[in-house]
Formats: sequence, C-alpha cells, structure tokens
Amino acid sequence: MITEDETKKILQRSFEYIVALTDNLQNIKFQMNHYFYQGFKEKLKISFTRSLAHRDEWDTVVGHDPQVERRLIELKTQIQGIRGSLQEGSASSADFS
Repeated sequence: MITEDETKKILQRSFEYIVALTDNLQNIKFQMNHYFYQGFKEKLKISFTRSLAHRDEWDTVVGHDPQVERRLIELKTQIQGIRGSLQEGSASSADFS
C-alpha cells in the first residue's frame, strides 16, 4: 500500500514535473516565434527586393516631390561650379609649372 507521505511526494514531484514542462513550453514557444520571424524576414526581403528590382514604375513607388527636384537642380549647379573651379585651378597651376 502507498502511504500518505508517498502520495504527497508523488503529487509534489508531479507538480514539479508539470511546472518544468510549462517552462520548457514557454522556451519552445519563444524559439518557434523567433524561427518563424526570422524566416518571414528572409522571405520578405527576397521577394520584396526582387519585385522592386523588376519594377519599372518608380513613380508609383516613390512620390513626386517638387522640393527634391529643386534641390537636385541646385546641387547639379553647385557641382558644375566646383568642376569649373577645379579646371581653372588646374589650368593656372599648369601655367606655373
């Protein structure tokens, strides 16, 4: 016959076993979520970049911004000015050589 002390020990061990399983389930749940999240990121990166690379309709992807266009013209003008200054500097240094 099983005594009352043995029954209490069995119940205590059973409880500890269930708690340990629950902790393991939390770890497994976290690991599975992480695995699915990483897989989702990889699939999304591959399919999204592939679809963007083959797209010809950039106007639908990026909206038109007149401010950016004005800034681009301004930068191109500055680049031309710098190139001109560099050419003048090179020409004048060549004269001194």
